[in-house]
Amino acid sequence: MPDEKRNGTSLAWHFVGDRLRDLSPVPPDGEWLVHDGEVSICRSGLHASFRLLEALELAPGPICCRVEVGGIVDRDYEKLACSRRRILWRVKSDDVLRQFARWCAVQVVDLWDPPLVVMEYLRTGDTRLSEQVRAVSWPLSSEHVDFESLTQCEVCAWSSVKAAARSAAWSATTNASWETAISSAYGASMSAAWAIVWWTGADEDQANTWAVRKANIWSAVRSEQEEKLTEMMESARSSSHEAA
Repeated sequence: MPDEKRNGTSLAWHFVGDRLRDLSPVPPDGEWLVHDGEVSICRSGLHASFRLLEALELAPGPICCRVEVGGIVDRDYEKLACSRRRILWRVKSDDVLRQFARWCAVQVVDLWDPPLVVMEYLRTGDTRLSEQVRAVSWPLSSEHVDFESLTQCEVCAWSSVKAAARSAAWSATTNASWETAISSAYGASMSAAWAIVWWTGADEDQANTWAVRKANIWSAVRSEQEEKLTEMMESARSSSHEAA
């Protein structure tokens, strides 16, 4: 559910680059951006997302903005369309997203036995390990895995765990672009969530029981990731204010 404010507006998230998608300048913090025409999701008006992970999936740039929105006309699972939006605060998110990608991969690291250099990078983010990490993480070997002894859920979990590590490792370089940071964060979060879902389902005996639990597990994992990423963004904002 969105965070409601007293004046009937809501809090949401929005990413920007050097300019908005229509190439107009990004307004300063606190200034209302108003759309006077028709508002239609994906077609016209101003857009944002109630959940940070949803905004991340749609991000056109590395600047993460906490926004206030009003005049909401339409919404879907990922975004909303409105007539008014203003930035409350913003933070450059490249480093936060790389940290989040590593955190996601660490959450499922117990499901496999990673090379020591991968484990060290996931826990420290030491970019001096970048070449070694990328060498052993892309691709990750499956030669020691006995797939015949695994259930279908265990095979899916194993593949998802490796995908989470690969996504985190993909940005293991000092000159990685912001596009890579966004892709790594989103990819690692999705892969880690699926790994937990599939691994939990490995012990399910009845398909109908598993089907009922699957959506609940996915929702719980994504909520935890949302909370963590929000915490990281707010911490980065506080740090940037202190540095200023």
